[in-house]
Amino acid sequence: MHRKLGLLFAAKGDWDQALEHLAHDIFYASNEYGTDDIRTSGAYFDMATVFRHQDRMDIADDLYDRTTSIWYDHLHRLVQSICKPPDIPAGIGEVVAEITQEEKEKLENEAQEAEAIKVLNTIQEIRFRQKDIIPELRIRNLVALCMLYFILESPIKCREIVIMLDKITPICRDKTLIADAEWMKKNVGNDKTV
Repeated sequence: MHRKLGLLFAAKGDWDQALEHLAHDIFYASNEYGTDDIRTSGAYFDMATVFRHQDRMDIADDLYDRTTSIWYDHLHRLVQSICKPPDIPAGIGEVVAEITQEEKEKLENEAQEAEAIKVLNTIQEIRFRQKDIIPELRIRNLVALCMLYFILESPIKCREIVIMLDKITPICRDKTLIADAEWMKKNVGNDKTV
C-alpha cells in the first residue's frame, strides 16, 4: 500500500509525501523479506526516481546502485542454479531431476520478470546518460541485464549487452565483476545454455 501511495504522490509531484510513503514501504518490506531482497528493491528504485526528480543525484545514484546490486545477486544465484547440473540421488529418475532443474531456472512470476526488465533497463538508460559515472556501476548493471536475459532465454538481447560489455569491461577494476562479465560473454554464445 505504501509503495502505491508513494507512486501516487510522486505522480502528483508531492515529493516529500512520496518519499515518506516509500520509506515506510522499505521499512515494512525489509522487516518481512530483508533489506537485500528483490521484493524490497522496488521501493529503493522508486525512491531513487523521486530523488532524481529533485535533482539529488548523489542519493539517487546510491539507491539505483543498491537496486542493481540486489538484482545482480539474485540473478547471479539463479544463473548458477541453471548452470549447475542437478544432483540426482540414487533411485530418482532423470525426469524428476529435469523437473527440479526447470523449477530452479525461472524468476517467480511474470510480474517479477517485468519488474526486473523495467528496473534494470531504466537504470541502464540513466547510467549511460551520466558522463562522470564510474565504469563499475555501468558494468554491474549490464551484467545483471545479461543474466536476466540469459534466464529469460533471450540470446539476441544477451549478445547486444555483450557488445556493450566488450567496450567498457577493459577499464573495470573489480575482479569479481570482470570474471562475471567474462563468464557471461563466454556462455552467451553457447547454444547449450541459452
